[in-house]
Amino acid sequence: MYPKILFTISRFFYFFNFRGSTRVMGVVFKLLPLERVAAKHPLGFLWVLDSRESLSTYLSSCEKFTTKVVSDLAKDLNFVVCVGANRGWYPLLVSELRPHIEIHAYEPNSLTYSMLERNVELNHAPVALHKIGIGSSKRVTEIFGYPDANDGMATLYPTNWFASRYEKLEQIEIRSLDSEASNWNIPGGLSLLQMDIEGGEYEALLGGRKFLEDYSPVVICEVNPVLLESAGRLPSELFEYMECLGYMIYWIDERGGLYSQFAKDPCRHLPFLPTGSGSNYIFLKDFHRSKISFKLNY
Repeated sequence: MYPKILFTISRFFYFFNFRGSTRVMGVVFKLLPLERVAAKHPLGFLWVLDSRESLSTYLSSCEKFTTKVVSDLAKDLNFVVCVGANRGWYPLLVSELRPHIEIHAYEPNSLTYSMLERNVELNHAPVALHKIGIGSSKRVTEIFGYPDANDGMATLYPTNWFASRYEKLEQIEIRSLDSEASNWNIPGGLSLLQMDIEGGEYEALLGGRKFLEDYSPVVICEVNPVLLESAGRLPSELFEYMECLGYMIYWIDERGGLYSQFAKDPCRHLPFLPTGSGSNYIFLKDFHRSKISFKLNY
């Protein structure tokens, strides 16, 4: 009965937009108990509910409009890489829609990786899992976490902005996208690189320049100024790098909308989200525009 209730709630919030829906969902979330089950999501895959974070992801469809954008792209996708795959939302989404394409998911945090592995096995999803991090070059380094925050905030670049303290979790191996790409079977057609690695995005993109130049994937990447600055970078550096590679940039407004972003301008999401928040941006080549059903706003 509990999974059916969750299915109905998630379906309602995914398919219906109304003013104040985020606040309403927050109230519903607080009232719901946590039962440790695997619940089928309206998008078709099973999702393990083992924490309040996983329940929140299920009810909100992770990042709702980003989910819709990835679903829209999926009809044309032939290859997908998810870096910082967390529990596996986007790999599972694409594998449900395009079960015969090659999908790679990278997650270095041992605890989170075990949850990713469980979700993938539960769905018998054709996803290749990699317990390594992605950066600009090969190395071994430490990953950190915040004891009072969710495990999805594990980072190579900790900051006191989000919590009074952080702690070392483990040592992990880092490789570059370009070195990993030599092991992939990348067909022609449309590819997607989806990335959320808590401040390490610029370094990962630097280490993937050949992959970006050779295959021109659509890139969906979280940009958080606080975390990028903790890594010694600025959002404008990331935007300029991608513009130099021929990409146009759009902010993914999770309320529903894609809005142009220029490298020298402040991040478009900053006036609308709490200080310290990140948001997803999509990077498109000119020939990608026909693959997006949603309006590209300027």
